[in-house]
Amino acid sequence: MIKNVIFDIGGVLLHFDRSDYLSYFNFDEDTEKKLISLFTHKNNSFHQTSLGQITHAEFVKDAKHQFPELCNEIDMITNLKNMRFMMPPHTKTFELVKKLKNQGKKVYIISNIEENSIDYIKTIYENFETYFDGIIYSCRVGMLKPDPEIFIHTLNKFNLKAEETLFVDDSIKNIDSAKNLKINTFLFNYEENGVENLEILLK
Repeated sequence: MIKNVIFDIGGVLLHFDRSDYLSYFNFDEDTEKKLISLFTHKNNSFHQTSLGQITHAEFVKDAKHQFPELCNEIDMITNLKNMRFMMPPHTKTFELVKKLKNQGKKVYIISNIEENSIDYIKTIYENFETYFDGIIYSCRVGMLKPDPEIFIHTLNKFNLKAEETLFVDDSIKNIDSAKNLKINTFLFNYEENGVENLEILLK
């Protein structure tokens, strides 16, 4: 029986697609390609930000050092007010979180995320963190999915049994990592009735 549900944020509780986001600004193809490259985990400073090793301001500074000709564009895409275009809320998923909580299930988060995005989420979901029984942000624990250590840390920290826990994520790599630890999993796709299918699974 599933007693605990662990949610990802990007792609599950929020829409998340950096290519879609950049299209709002009508950058040329070369500019967009350079900006996208800043946010891959092959980019060391972004990786460090997600692990909490450097601040958002330090990441922006490094991005401008890499592409000094794009300082204005970097300011635009990293502005907290503009992030609503990249990460609009998946309100149906959040309503399901509240419903599961009311049904007596424990709900948690594991997210690869940096502090700037956490600040943004708090602007769109009032009292966001209070709805969850526990939250693991990569930037605060120094671990990233799909590293199995972040799942082990979560199970241990909140005293969860893998066989009683369902992990919901939109990344197959993260899903496979959780599966290897005997955690139940659900590969989420919001556009393909992800919320409805998840709700059916949990009945």
